[in-house]
Amino acid sequence: MGFKKFTKKGGKASGKSRMGPRISLRKSGSVGFNHATVEEYFEGKDYVECFHDAVNQKVGFHPNEDETNDSYKVRKSEKESHGAQVNCRAFMNEFDLVPEKTTRYKAEWDSDQELIVIDLTDPDHIYNS
Repeated sequence: MGFKKFTKKGGKASGKSRMGPRISLRKSGSVGFNHATVEEYFEGKDYVECFHDAVNQKVGFHPNEDETNDSYKVRKSEKESHGAQVNCRAFMNEFDLVPEKTTRYKAEWDSDQELIVIDLTDPDHIYNS
């Protein structure tokens, strides 16, 4: 089936990490991007569109320079070497992606889909709190 773009309901008109790009799905319903992810994929891009591939159990993020009806604002930390977060609870709830415990995944670029992709079947770390 492939990726299905999430469409928002109601919408509207330094240090490099040694572990590389990582994305966390948080129990709060937000998504966290580590510094390496922000540095590699979000230079000059302050918005992201979210995608879900139920068949392959993957989530994709498409960085954008401009806001769209379906994009979320990427809130980048002003602290050096810190990452960013996206408050996208509607997306997370729509596809039942809110974990019981915050879970981190390796992030990889899919050049065919033009998405940063995480594989939900292969978590990198599950946090205890």
